[in-house]
Amino acid sequence: DVRAAVNLLLKKGFRPGDIGIHGSSYGAAVTLLATEDIAEIGAIVADSAFASMDDVVSGELKRQTGLPPVVSQLLMPGLSLVGETHYGVDITQSTPEQSIGQISPRPILLIHGEQDLVIPYEHAQRLQKAAGNNVELWTLPTKHVEGIRLSDNCRLAPMRNNFLAKVSQFFDTHLVTSDSAKAPVLHQP
Repeated sequence: DVRAAVNLLLKKGFRPGDIGIHGSSYGAAVTLLATEDIAEIGAIVADSAFASMDDVVSGELKRQTGLPPVVSQLLMPGLSLVGETHYGVDITQSTPEQSIGQISPRPILLIHGEQDLVIPYEHAQRLQKAAGNNVELWTLPTKHVEGIRLSDNCRLAPMRNNFLAKVSQFFDTHLVTSDSAKAPVLHQP
Protein backbone atom coordinates (compact mmCIF):
# COMPACT_ATOMS: atom_id res chain seq x y z
CA ASP A 1 0.00 0.00 0.00
CA VAL A 2 2.80 2.42 0.88
CA ARG A 3 4.61 1.63 -2.37
CA ALA A 4 1.41 2.17 -4.38
CA ALA A 5 0.77 5.53 -2.71
CA VAL A 6 4.32 6.69 -3.36
CA ASN A 7 4.08 5.58 -7.01
CA LEU A 8 0.84 7.55 -7.41
CA LEU A 9 2.48 10.71 -6.02
CA LEU A 10 5.48 10.24 -8.31
CA LYS A 11 3.13 9.95 -11.30
CA LYS A 12 1.52 13.22 -10.20
CA GLY A 13 4.89 14.94 -10.47
CA PHE A 14 6.29 14.80 -6.96
CA ARG A 15 10.02 14.20 -6.87
CA PRO A 16 11.77 11.48 -4.90
CA GLY A 17 12.66 12.80 -1.48
CA ASP A 18 9.72 15.24 -1.41
CA ILE A 19 7.30 12.73 0.10
CA GLY A 20 6.74 12.33 3.84
CA ILE A 21 5.02 9.49 5.64
CA HIS A 22 3.32 9.50 9.03
CA GLY A 23 2.23 6.31 10.77
CA SER A 24 0.60 5.61 14.12
CA SER A 25 0.87 2.43 16.19
CA TYR A 26 0.97 -0.58 13.81
CA GLY A 27 1.01 1.92 10.94
CA ALA A 28 4.16 3.44 12.43
CA ALA A 29 5.85 0.04 12.37
CA VAL A 30 4.70 -0.49 8.77
CA THR A 31 6.05 2.97 7.94
CA LEU A 32 9.50 2.04 9.22
CA LEU A 33 9.47 -1.35 7.50
CA ALA A 34 8.30 0.06 4.15
CA THR A 35 10.58 3.09 4.15
CA GLU A 36 13.66 0.89 4.28
CA ASP A 37 12.84 -0.23 0.72
CA ILE A 38 11.24 2.96 -0.64
CA ALA A 39 14.00 5.49 -1.24
CA GLU A 40 11.59 8.13 -2.56
CA ILE A 41 10.28 8.81 0.97
CA GLY A 42 12.15 11.82 2.31
CA ALA A 43 11.07 12.01 5.97
CA ILE A 44 9.24 9.77 8.43
CA VAL A 45 7.10 10.35 11.52
CA ALA A 46 6.45 7.18 13.54
CA ASP A 47 4.02 7.62 16.45
CA SER A 48 4.03 4.78 18.99
CA ALA A 49 5.89 2.24 16.85
CA PHE A 50 6.97 -1.09 18.23
CA ALA A 51 10.56 -2.31 17.94
CA SER A 52 9.54 -5.95 17.37
CA MET A 53 6.13 -7.59 17.10
CA ASP A 54 7.04 -10.68 19.10
CA ASP A 55 7.96 -8.46 22.08
CA VAL A 56 4.59 -6.70 21.85
CA VAL A 57 2.67 -9.97 21.63
CA SER A 58 4.60 -11.42 24.56
CA GLY A 59 4.03 -8.25 26.60
CA GLU A 60 0.29 -8.22 25.79
CA LEU A 61 -0.02 -11.85 26.86
CA LYS A 62 1.53 -11.00 30.20
CA ARG A 63 -0.50 -7.79 30.60
CA GLN A 64 -3.87 -9.26 29.65
CA THR A 65 -3.58 -12.71 31.23
CA GLY A 66 -1.23 -12.17 34.13
CA LEU A 67 0.76 -15.21 33.06
CA PRO A 68 4.40 -15.24 34.10
CA PRO A 69 6.91 -14.40 31.35
CA VAL A 70 8.09 -18.02 31.09
CA VAL A 71 4.56 -19.17 30.12
CA SER A 72 4.25 -16.36 27.57
CA GLN A 73 7.55 -17.45 26.03
CA LEU A 74 6.28 -21.04 25.79
CA LEU A 75 3.18 -19.85 23.89
CA MET A 76 5.10 -17.65 21.43
CA PRO A 77 6.00 -20.41 18.91
CA GLY A 78 2.30 -21.31 18.58
CA LEU A 79 1.28 -17.67 18.21
CA SER A 80 4.00 -17.17 15.62
CA LEU A 81 2.69 -20.18 13.70
CA VAL A 82 -0.86 -18.78 13.76
CA GLY A 83 0.39 -15.42 12.49
CA GLU A 84 2.30 -17.08 9.68
CA THR A 85 -0.40 -19.55 8.57
CA HIS A 86 -3.40 -17.22 8.85
CA TYR A 87 -1.84 -13.88 7.92
CA GLY A 88 1.39 -14.77 6.14
CA VAL A 89 3.40 -12.77 8.69
CA ASP A 90 6.44 -14.08 10.52
CA ILE A 91 6.59 -11.83 13.58
CA THR A 92 10.13 -12.93 14.36
CA GLN A 93 11.66 -11.86 11.04
CA SER A 94 11.86 -8.32 9.73
CA THR A 95 11.38 -5.84 12.54
CA PRO A 96 11.23 -2.05 12.71
CA GLU A 97 14.25 -2.21 15.01
CA GLN A 98 16.25 -3.84 12.20
CA SER A 99 14.82 -1.61 9.45
CA ILE A 100 15.23 1.78 11.09
CA GLY A 101 19.01 1.77 10.79
CA GLN A 102 18.72 1.31 7.02
CA ILE A 103 16.61 4.46 6.56
CA SER A 104 19.55 6.79 7.18
CA PRO A 105 20.27 9.55 6.32
CA ARG A 106 16.56 10.37 5.96
CA PRO A 107 15.20 12.12 9.06
CA ILE A 108 12.89 10.28 11.44
CA LEU A 109 10.69 11.71 14.19
CA LEU A 110 9.71 9.08 16.75
CA ILE A 111 6.82 10.03 19.02
CA HIS A 112 5.91 7.94 22.03
CA GLY A 113 3.92 8.30 25.24
CA GLU A 114 5.69 7.54 28.50
CA GLN A 115 2.51 5.93 29.86
CA ASP A 116 1.89 3.69 26.84
CA LEU A 117 0.79 0.26 28.08
CA VAL A 118 0.14 -1.19 24.60
CA ILE A 119 3.63 -0.53 23.24
CA PRO A 120 5.87 0.36 26.18
CA TYR A 121 8.11 3.42 25.92
CA GLU A 122 11.15 1.14 25.94
CA HIS A 123 10.34 0.30 22.29
CA ALA A 124 10.89 3.94 21.30
CA GLN A 125 14.22 3.95 23.11
CA ARG A 126 15.28 0.79 21.28
CA LEU A 127 14.27 2.29 17.94
CA GLN A 128 16.16 5.50 18.70
CA LYS A 129 19.28 3.55 19.57
CA ALA A 130 19.02 1.40 16.42
CA ALA A 131 18.45 4.43 14.16
CA GLY A 132 21.67 6.25 14.91
CA ASN A 133 22.01 9.98 14.21
CA ASN A 134 19.04 10.60 11.93
CA VAL A 135 16.32 10.31 14.57
CA GLU A 136 14.58 12.60 17.04
CA LEU A 137 12.53 11.10 19.90
CA TRP A 138 9.67 13.25 21.17
CA THR A 139 8.39 11.90 24.47
CA LEU A 140 4.82 12.76 25.45
CA PRO A 141 3.21 12.47 28.91
CA THR A 142 0.47 10.28 27.39
CA LYS A 143 -0.75 6.75 26.77
CA HIS A 144 -0.88 4.99 23.39
CA VAL A 145 -1.22 7.47 20.45
CA GLU A 146 -2.97 10.05 22.61
CA GLY A 147 -1.06 12.98 21.16
CA ILE A 148 -3.15 13.13 18.01
CA ARG A 149 -6.46 11.43 18.65
CA LEU A 150 -9.67 12.89 19.91
CA SER A 151 -10.38 12.22 23.56
CA ASP A 152 -13.17 9.79 24.47
CA ASN A 153 -15.76 12.54 24.86
CA CYS A 154 -15.05 13.88 21.33
CA ARG A 155 -13.25 17.00 22.51
CA LEU A 156 -9.76 17.58 21.24
CA ALA A 157 -7.02 15.94 23.25
CA PRO A 158 -4.94 18.55 25.16
CA MET A 159 -1.77 17.69 23.22
CA ARG A 160 -3.43 17.69 19.77
CA ASN A 161 -2.51 21.24 18.69
CA ASN A 162 1.09 20.84 19.90
CA PHE A 163 1.25 17.46 18.18
CA LEU A 164 0.03 18.82 14.84
CA ALA A 165 2.38 21.80 15.05
CA LYS A 166 5.41 19.59 15.85
CA VAL A 167 4.68 17.13 13.03
CA SER A 168 4.00 19.94 10.53
CA GLN A 169 7.22 21.71 11.52
CA PHE A 170 9.18 18.45 11.13
CA PHE A 171 7.88 17.91 7.61
CA ASP A 172 8.25 21.59 6.67
CA THR A 173 11.88 21.45 7.77
CA HIS A 174 12.79 18.18 6.08
CA LEU A 175 10.63 18.18 2.95
CA VAL A 176 11.67 21.43 1.32
CA THR A 177 10.69 21.37 -2.33
CA SER A 178 12.48 23.53 -4.88
CA ASP A 179 9.27 25.04 -6.24
CA SER A 180 7.90 26.04 -2.81
CA ALA A 181 4.98 23.62 -3.17
CA LYS A 182 3.95 21.63 -0.13
CA ALA A 183 5.26 18.11 -0.24
CA PRO A 184 2.66 15.35 0.28
CA VAL A 185 2.52 13.48 3.55
CA LEU A 186 1.06 9.98 3.61
CA HIS A 187 -0.70 8.89 6.80
CA GLN A 188 -0.59 5.20 7.70
CA PRO A 189 -3.03 4.57 10.61
